[in-house]
Amino acid sequence: MLELRDAQSRAAGRCFRHELARLAVEESIAPNRRTELHKQVLSALVDAPNDSDPARLAHHAEAAADTEAVLRYAPAAAERARQSVPIASLPLNTLARFGSPNAFR
Repeated sequence: MLELRDAQSRAAGRCFRHELARLAVEESIAPNRRTELHKQVLSALVDAPNDSDPARLAHHAEAAADTEAVLRYAPAAAERARQSVPIASLPLNTLARFGSPNAFR
């Protein structure tokens, strides 16, 4: 409900044209209501028949204050992100901080 950036939402005309607009709407919702909405979105994504993006699941789990779900989805999201960034594209200071490029494999 708060994250309307996927292709299906865009196709249905439910999306924000700019991230700042999305943030403004999200921030205008009372915190307890926002948490409840994230819980509902997380539940809908988990129950969806398609393979949901683990980063999206982790995002909504964190915003819903669902620690168990964060621990379930965040590692898969991190692994997917790690696999999507070629080592050669990382800044040298990032490589220096983590040591050998093999640390990312």
